[in-house]
Amino acid sequence: MSNKIIKAIDKMTTVFASKITLVELNEMVDVLTVRKKEVKKLKVNSWVRFKRGKYEGDLGQVIFSFFLFLLFIFILIAIFFIILFLFFIYFNLFLIQFFLNSDCIS
Repeated sequence: MSNKIIKAIDKMTTVFASKITLVELNEMVDVLTVRKKEVKKLKVNSWVRFKRGKYEGDLGQVIFSFFLFLLFIFILIAIFFIILFLFFIYFNLFLIQFFLNSDCIS
């Protein structure tokens, strides 16, 4: 076994080199395949159980969703810009009407 392979394995935190054996080329893809664990999305008012840390095993209820918070902020910003746009349209129409009706224009 090459020293370069052993050095590469030593630097990986998730690989433990207890018994190193050669693998055939047609099996290597299966060895290096990483499976993603499906992550469930949290919903407000759903129940969760802590798996690690100080509160391991405790039951909790989700009362806040950061995604919903961002959506709320986005909607507020959109409403603000719509109101600002309507204000500028109204103000421009007011100025046009004012200048058309005034005696300033010769």
